[in-house]
Amino acid sequence: MFGKNKTIKHLNIGEDVFIDIVPVSLFKTNSIFIKSIKTKDAVLIDPGAEGEVILKEMEKFGDFNLKYIIATHAHLDHIGHVGFFKEKFPNAQFLLHEGDLFFLTENPFSRFAKRIKAYPCPIPDRFLKEGDIINVGNLSFEIIHTPGHSPGSICIYEPNISLVITGDTLFKGSAGRTDLIFGNEENLRASIKKLLERLPDETTVLPGHFSITTIGEEKKNNSFINRIYSENASCPLHDSF
Repeated sequence: MFGKNKTIKHLNIGEDVFIDIVPVSLFKTNSIFIKSIKTKDAVLIDPGAEGEVILKEMEKFGDFNLKYIIATHAHLDHIGHVGFFKEKFPNAQFLLHEGDLFFLTENPFSRFAKRIKAYPCPIPDRFLKEGDIINVGNLSFEIIHTPGHSPGSICIYEPNISLVITGDTLFKGSAGRTDLIFGNEENLRASIKKLLERLPDETTVLPGHFSITTIGEEKKNNSFINRIYSENASCPLHDSF
């Protein structure tokens, strides 16, 4: 049902980093698999649905040791198949910011569960916080807390390969919505400013939905960002996710 008409992207960065981006479900959530080719250690980010499809893609490119499953936030379209992967890889640690624990315990988006064949989401093995470093092979991912779309939204930054995974905080040409439960527009504006002022323009952005972009491209072309820095910033920021 969901596995058709996908645009799956494969990226190689240098000699050691392989990235597989699989858009899943009707929400087209970008599930991101990153592997160190040399060590075979790997991380899976935002497995929102279609676990079997994601797993087949992961297995196409050789052996791997899945160390971590990370959710950029706990909306159902980003955690719907975490449970699937915890069943398949029980030694992989599930990581999430504690600010989004509410979504696991109360599940306010349960009405979508059947549509994406969601699994019950386990409680995280560990909670993430600002400044945490997650090591995967030779890669070191820094956690940047970016509340706004949700209280526990994070971005995941690897400076050595100029890569940031932004979840639903920043998209190509837009930004995450804040009209869902516990969304906060003021926090989202501050979080986006934090990213723009901290990350180099050449940083590649892998968002939770839509296309790949760069920090520099968004500074130039993203009308949502222009609103943040304008004197009249009363317009809502959110797009459709």
